[in-house]
Amino acid sequence: MKRMGNHVVIALLLAALWLTPLAPRAYAVDLDIRERAYQAAISYAEEGRLGDAYRIFAEQLGDYKDSKMYSLYLDGLINIELGYFAAAEYSLRVASLSNFLDARLYLEYAQGRICEENGDIDGAFTHYQSIVSADINGVMDALQRAWTLQDSMPETNIKAGDIYRFGNYDWLVLDARQDKALLITKDVIELRSYNTAFTSVTWETCTLRKYLNNDFYDNFNTEEKARIIETTIENLDSPRYATDGGNDTKDKVFLLSIQECVQYFGDSGQLANISPNKALLSDEYNNDRVAMYKGQATDWLLRSPGNSSRESAFVNTYGNVHIIGRVVSNKQSGVRPAMWIKL
Repeated sequence: MKRMGNHVVIALLLAALWLTPLAPRAYAVDLDIRERAYQAAISYAEEGRLGDAYRIFAEQLGDYKDSKMYSLYLDGLINIELGYFAAAEYSLRVASLSNFLDARLYLEYAQGRICEENGDIDGAFTHYQSIVSADINGVMDALQRAWTLQDSMPETNIKAGDIYRFGNYDWLVLDARQDKALLITKDVIELRSYNTAFTSVTWETCTLRKYLNNDFYDNFNTEEKARIIETTIENLDSPRYATDGGNDTKDKVFLLSIQECVQYFGDSGQLANISPNKALLSDEYNNDRVAMYKGQATDWLLRSPGNSSRESAFVNTYGNVHIIGRVVSNKQSGVRPAMWIKL
């Protein structure tokens, strides 16, 4: 085999030195092109050319910077303009989880339009009002729609704190809106266990939920049942012990959670700043949380889990919120059903 001449070796070395910077140089040129495309897409979006902006973000830029989030955001806005509110809700929900721009406000708008389509006027008003409350009145026609819906809502004299007779019970009004109200029985109506067996449960699986939405619910007549609203119930983990709250549920009748008890009976700020060694909440709202059963103050159950999934939170006879909970099979636990009804 012939030995390679010196001039050939030198030529190869020079070629290598020349070619080595080409890759980063090409990469820099590619970055410059994408950055210019990115800035152009933003300009198009600001000018209202949503389709042009979307095509650049989705089809040309891929995962460059926040192009994926921009694609979802613009997809939501375009679907709103086209009247495809369910599709818009999906895209905007993902974008809002990352707090991208004002995706949350447009998500509220899409959800408001969905509520309107489903005849849920109060729900629609609530979504539009949240946009107006954020001082962002330019989100589509949210402000005008909120005014229109408010004018169409029936007048009601019921307000939070009133005692309202429904079925065979007196109920305390916790929240009153234009066409519905949240009620909880004024007193403890009976003593029951959260769950018949001492075992790990959640609100979704406990026997008390089954009883309230069947036997107790059947105490109401046909007209009363028609006014009871099936509600999506958010079952949060324990705010102190992180015990799993389980799946969200759809219920006609339910118990308040720890968070709702604080929200509707008075919030002293203790729950939001609870210390690691604190097992209960005791504050200036204790008296408001006291409930009676046959003339005596009685503990009453909340649906939230306690220290473990074998305990459920409750309010004691002094009105303290026991976050640590009591065993789910305790048969001497007071029951105060809650429900949303149509007005």
